Amino acid sequence: MLKMLTKLEMELVCTSEKLLNLLILLMHLLASANDIEEVGTLDYSAASFEKPLTYDLLCGILESELKEVDMVLDELEAQIVEASKLSTYKYVKDIFMIDRLGESAQYLKQSRGRVSETTLQLAQLQRTLDYIRNDTSKH
Repeated sequence: MLKMLTKLEMELVCTSEKLLNLLILLMHLLASANDIEEVGTLDYSAASFEKPLTYDLLCGILESELKEVDMVLDELEAQIVEASKLSTYKYVKDIFMIDRLGESAQYLKQSRGRVSETTLQLAQLQRTLDYIRNDTSKH
């Protein structure tokens, strides 16, 4: 049980670190969104096409990675539920283990919140950029 719990906690930490890196990527995308707004001003240079393409690729990667993190969190949640069942039936005397499971469940909940928030921010950013592109292509 201890080995299972330690592995679970390590996976949560690794997933949290990946999520942090994805948040940094989102901040980078948000910061560079102003550059994309300038695209569409009758500038047909290679750079004017490269920026939005790079931006779209990074948004796609971020979206894909967020989905992967969400799936990993689903797996971890199932492991926490299974470990909780084991702890209540077989290892009920070890309060320390039960506390660690509770902490892991709380950490998982926080990570899910971060994934949801990041996904919403990314969707808002993509909608804004789609609007800008559609607006500038009409001119």
